[in-house]
Amino acid sequence: MNNPPLPEAVACADESATCTGEATACRMPYDPRPPGSVAGRIDDAEAQAVLAQYTTGNWQRVERLRQGSRVVDQHRNAGTARKMLLRMSGRLLLLKQVPWYSDCEPHTRAVAVLQQRLAAADRLAAPLAETRDGQPLAWLPAASGRKQLFTLQRLVPGTTWSGSAREAGQAGRTLARMHGLTAGLLPPAAAARVHRLTVFAVVKAAVLSARRQFGAESGPAMSETTDVTLSRFTSTIDDLESAANAHGYATVSGIVHGDVNPSNLIYQARASRVTLVDFDNCARDHPAGDVARGLVHFGYLATPGANRFADLRVNFRHDVARAFLRGYRQAGPDWPQVKTVLAPVAGCLAVELAVLAWLNGWLSDAETQRLAALPNTVVAWVTGLISEVG
Repeated sequence: MNNPPLPEAVACADESATCTGEATACRMPYDPRPPGSVAGRIDDAEAQAVLAQYTTGNWQRVERLRQGSRVVDQHRNAGTARKMLLRMSGRLLLLKQVPWYSDCEPHTRAVAVLQQRLAAADRLAAPLAETRDGQPLAWLPAASGRKQLFTLQRLVPGTTWSGSAREAGQAGRTLARMHGLTAGLLPPAAAARVHRLTVFAVVKAAVLSARRQFGAESGPAMSETTDVTLSRFTSTIDDLESAANAHGYATVSGIVHGDVNPSNLIYQARASRVTLVDFDNCARDHPAGDVARGLVHFGYLATPGANRFADLRVNFRHDVARAFLRGYRQAGPDWPQVKTVLAPVAGCLAVELAVLAWLNGWLSDAETQRLAALPNTVVAWVTGLISEVG
């Protein structure tokens, strides 16, 4: 396989940081959106300016597209990344602006090259188009002086997860293959440009975001119950991180997808293949972070009614979660180091789910307080799964 050359490093989008050595994320998804960042849809004038960097051919916007049971509707604005479906030269393509929280240029370029190489190695990722200059990213100037970065990728044909345990097992095997490949696809200097961002750091930022939202002078007052609950969540994260670090979590740093969930997996039945999409949260972290997200999303969030969060007695999809975990164990060499830290990492993600539910207004203060027990519930559930899988 002939790998494309990796572009030279340039200054970080955040001028206070550089992406060399042990780089950490310039921003996180829970940080306030910076001034000058653009929200909403990609308009036709922007699209034309970006697409001109790829080709001079004609293109047409596609407003709606059915993928299996899901309809992709371009009239709905994405919360973090602006996207546009289009048809060009008979192909369906997805034009996407890199989200503001991951648009540090050296990091984004390294992730884009990684995605290209995963696509070429085993079709584990959607292939990115290259500009006429051979680059995996296009860009436009912004009023703030920073670049707006864009990717253009072929739309992978296939369907979304059907809900079956068999397909969950396929997802686990695909994730294991990705973890096995990423270690050798980028040279060390290039891999170091990918941000170091642990699950525990992300969830701590979620709790901080909740405090920021309800601590602002113009915002709603934080009740004593909520204040106590958020403090308890912070303490729980610290305890879980200590438990994970006691088993080597902090010493392992591979490249992870960062957002493993059924929406980011495309199933191609004829090829018996699963493709990962949406690498916006790609980072350097312990591979257990990806496995834990997969478990929580496949085994808990995908359960009908589970996203209401208010009832801790909701049944986990144990068969689905077990299949996902067995798939990962069968295909991945990282299982021995993953299983030792998986339970506390998954427990930490339970904190994130509870905070997100509360921030979105899905829960009352009383329900949020009850959910303070959810991390322990998830830790016990995952511990049992690990015992079954071996």
